[in-house]
Amino acid sequence: MLSPDQTGIPLSFTSGDSVKFYIEHADYPSSEFSLAFVLSRLGKVQTPIAGTQDGAGFLFSFKTSGFLPGQYAWALVATSLADGSRSTVQRSDIWAWPDPMTDTPKSTAQIILENLEGALKTLSGGTNSSVSVNGQSFTKRDIGQLQIAIREQRSIVMAEMRRLGIMKNGAQKTLVTRFRS
Repeated sequence: MLSPDQTGIPLSFTSGDSVKFYIEHADYPSSEFSLAFVLSRLGKVQTPIAGTQDGAGFLFSFKTSGFLPGQYAWALVATSLADGSRSTVQRSDIWAWPDPMTDTPKSTAQIILENLEGALKTLSGGTNSSVSVNGQSFTKRDIGQLQIAIREQRSIVMAEMRRLGIMKNGAQKTLVTRFRS
């Protein structure tokens, strides 16, 4: 858990952790406004987190279990207690690191790679003369094309894993540690 006296929105959090931070905003005092911290990913809004009035500012506290690793957009939204008018105060991005206590869900790229590898295994080891994977058919004569597709898909998956900090310099299962002040 983050220190309860942390001021400002963190740059990142680890999925599965509890996040807690405090914000004071001179233009939006807690006596006149409510403040909400809104996270979204790929256009889908997570549950807005209402700030709890705490002195001159707002305390935000939420659990991140179920959050997928990756980049999220956030917005700080103020609502006037007098007339209900709303204003977006600030917006930026925040990074969610993978939960070290659970398996990271497979991405679409990983699922496609598994399907392609399964198709290659079926073609090369069995009596099947053709397979269909991801809407594309391959025959025993197309094994070379299937191997190229696997290499290309594997590079996509590796780039995705590096972006998430799960892989570094080609070494699998290495967790990248990043410290920010």
